[in-house]
Amino acid sequence: MNEPLVSIIMPVYNGEKYIKEAIDSVINQTYKNWELIIVNDGSKDNTEEIIKSYNDKRIKYFYQENKGVSAARNKALEVAKGKYITFLDSDDYLPPNSIKARVEYLEKNPDIDIVDGIILVKDKFLNKEIRKYIPYFKGNLISKLLKLDDKVFFGVSYFVKREKIKNIKFNENMTHVEDLLFYIEAAYKNNITYGYVDEEILWCRSGNESAVCNLDGIERGYYQFLKQLRKMNLNIFYLKLKIAKIMFLSRISQEEYFKALKSSLKFLKV
Repeated sequence: MNEPLVSIIMPVYNGEKYIKEAIDSVINQTYKNWELIIVNDGSKDNTEEIIKSYNDKRIKYFYQENKGVSAARNKALEVAKGKYITFLDSDDYLPPNSIKARVEYLEKNPDIDIVDGIILVKDKFLNKEIRKYIPYFKGNLISKLLKLDDKVFFGVSYFVKREKIKNIKFNENMTHVEDLLFYIEAAYKNNITYGYVDEEILWCRSGNESAVCNLDGIERGYYQFLKQLRKMNLNIFYLKLKIAKIMFLSRISQEEYFKALKSSLKFLKV
């Protein structure tokens, strides 16, 4: 059987600290028919030198002036040739069987469009497990995403048929939750069915989440996110309530009591 090509997309900005481990984790996959598309989003450190030290024709390198992670992912999507596409952040790590397990699953289950798996969140050395994400659902993806169900969405870890996202782009005006919007739009327009494998498919580093710690940025991202969903005429009532609760509790945890109330009301009015 001919092994289908897999496109692995890696945006990077100032990723010199961990990108070698990320690239090596791709090279060490048990599945060999892949292309790794790395888009350097204007890094100022030694990221480019590290990438160019590799002599592997499967690694495709592109440089762009700093435009943000969404623009970098969109650039890679434009040139990706694989039957399947997945994303890998430059500070994360693919366990050796990550690609093979998901290719085999999709090849055996043609009714499934996106496959997920077990994700481990580890310390910065990838030694200590902090928490584990285990998906449990099989079926229509849009219904779960619109409930912010964390059992079907961890981030951009999905492994997806390229034909199901070829008409979708990441919103380059958003700096937060743009990945969630991307997949909701894809699921809404292309009727995506979700499945999962009972294997570890990704290790994520904890402690490299400065964007997530920026509550003002997250709030702006969620607000843009809901406005975009409004344009799609989706029922976002439950989503608004959940986001309002998330932001309220996040603000309270930082003792920002006035902002907590103001933020919650803002989302309920979208």
